[in-house]
Amino acid sequence: MRLKAEYFDWLGLLSFPFILGCGAYILYAGALSTWAAWLLVAIGAGGVLVDGFIVYSYFIKKGKS
Repeated sequence: MRLKAEYFDWLGLLSFPFILGCGAYILYAGALSTWAAWLLVAIGAGGVLVDGFIVYSYFIKKGKS
């Protein structure tokens, strides 16, 4: 059985909120420099948006029609 690339977006949808949370925690705690924390927040937020859109359009919306 061969999996399409869209199936791996579920994994991204689980891991990008973790990256977003780590960046937010680093911003709150001041553990790293501010630019590094904002970079993690930007990567996490962008990943959640992109993977969320892909999962929604390929699996959730497709199942309704």
